[in-house]
Amino acid sequence: MSKKNTHIDVKDNGIKLANGIGDELSNLSHSLELHISKKLSEGTDNVRTWQIKQNNAIREFKNESGKIVNDTKKNIKEKIKNDDTVNLNSKQAKRIATEVNDGALLLQSNAIRTWENTKNKILTTLRVNSATSLKEEVAKHIDSGLKLDVVYKDGREYKFDTYFEMKARTDIQKDIADNMIKAGQAGGVVFYIAAYFGDCAKDHVDYQGKIYVDEKWESIAPKDRIEEIREYINSNNIMTVQDVVTEKGNFLTSRPNCRHYFQYVDIDSVIGAKTDNDVSKLRDQMNLNFNGKYKPEKYEALQKQRLNERKIRAEKQEIEKQELELHLKPGNKAIQSKILAGEAKVRRIQAEQRELIKSYNNLERSYDREALGNRVNLGTRKTLTHGHNSSIIDVEIDEMTPCLRRNETNEIVSTHFEEVDFKKYKGFKFDWSKKTSDNSKLEALYADGDDRIQGLLSYRIENGDRSIVVELVESSKHNNSYYLGNSKLKEYSGVGAHLFAQAIKHSYEAGFDGFIYFTAKTKLIEYYKKELKAKVMSGQMMYIDTEDAKTLFIKYYGEEEYKKYATNNQNKNWLF
Repeated sequence: MSKKNTHIDVKDNGIKLANGIGDELSNLSHSLELHISKKLSEGTDNVRTWQIKQNNAIREFKNESGKIVNDTKKNIKEKIKNDDTVNLNSKQAKRIATEVNDGALLLQSNAIRTWENTKNKILTTLRVNSATSLKEEVAKHIDSGLKLDVVYKDGREYKFDTYFEMKARTDIQKDIADNMIKAGQAGGVVFYIAAYFGDCAKDHVDYQGKIYVDEKWESIAPKDRIEEIREYINSNNIMTVQDVVTEKGNFLTSRPNCRHYFQYVDIDSVIGAKTDNDVSKLRDQMNLNFNGKYKPEKYEALQKQRLNERKIRAEKQEIEKQELELHLKPGNKAIQSKILAGEAKVRRIQAEQRELIKSYNNLERSYDREALGNRVNLGTRKTLTHGHNSSIIDVEIDEMTPCLRRNETNEIVSTHFEEVDFKKYKGFKFDWSKKTSDNSKLEALYADGDDRIQGLLSYRIENGDRSIVVELVESSKHNNSYYLGNSKLKEYSGVGAHLFAQAIKHSYEAGFDGFIYFTAKTKLIEYYKKELKAKVMSGQMMYIDTEDAKTLFIKYYGEEEYKKYATNNQNKNWLF
């Protein structure tokens, strides 16, 4: 007897477990590289004593690294044992653990070999060029990267964590497909139906969303329905589920990163699906249709999102390398500048990612895909949906003054901000009762001695991007020349810039180095470039980077206040 619409939950497709494995190997690689770099940089005043110390340290490292590797192997074994998303049997779990353990041991031996080779290259260079100092040569090798975790396969370079993560993911997804089919056969399942994605890979378009049959269906199906089922299979050219998960079906569900999955479907539902439209309605009933009708541009947008994720990870890896060098050269301003520049580049790419996601409703943001393995908590998957928007900024930047200028008397007036509720405010044209996002905050600018609100700032903190998003800013009508029709009628000058300076202040408070971004009206992009030194990120998205943020912040809050935040931020972790 066949089961009715039973669902085996394989939507995770081993991604969480495979990411966890890559995470542990990334931790191992980072720990070994940091250890070797620290040892290489010790005792560089004398070449002979340095060489002796290196030889001793390498011998000791063979034992020390063994403990680190064993800890990694233990952690990976626990991840496989405790994973509740894949349901591997003991034989499958043991095989994957063995493969990954072999990878960890390979990384250990490669680290020792890399250390030996680096030491010998440094000594050779010193013999050939006596003008080169040992300290400079060691720093050069550390700066260029030790590359102790690279696998060369088929002429291509792979990082260890990436290579073994993908290998584990391939094996896991094959095991998932095998387990599903075996469970289906044991439960009397004849037919399966595949999920449908409007943005799937081009080579899966012809295989997704269809009905498939178990190759052993004749031994599974009720005897009185065999002829009926055979007629349906032959007239509709039904492919077996065993074939579609292999090369014949371009490995639907079974290759790395494939989101497709199957659900069991009962015989009556299948026989009743006479047309493609009937099958689509059946998928609707079973919640198997995702992201609308297939369009190539949806897949291209998804590929662009994946490319951006790889770029972000690559930039973060470069920052990690600079952090390693900063560990060896504490307080080095040039290295700190490279880190800040790298962080700014990451934020620019992340902002492009947000614009892309807003443009395509089939996309959603996953921060774990943008994170370095040893910096992400895989237990909590954070996503940003496509509806997470900002408003269009069109505030006037009339003057940059310390605090505000009262135009009637030309005096500089002290100011303060207060957090206020989202509601309608008299004297403003926008409806401030509507929040842009759930975590939006609203602040009001006051001039001392005047109880009226001079301007409003709505912003949110994006921890994943290490940025402050300026959602909306507005000057009150009595400070708004667009509303008054004449700038001479304004009561205060400097409101618009002050609101942006306050957003920058929050960026410093959060440890984001003053970085903010916002969406500008198209006709005001050049205006904001000139007045705020803002730069275009993509489309109407603009940002103020760390250097220009510093200038604006000091104008309103002073040099001493800036030094306080700069000092505090030096103590924060550079990576995110």
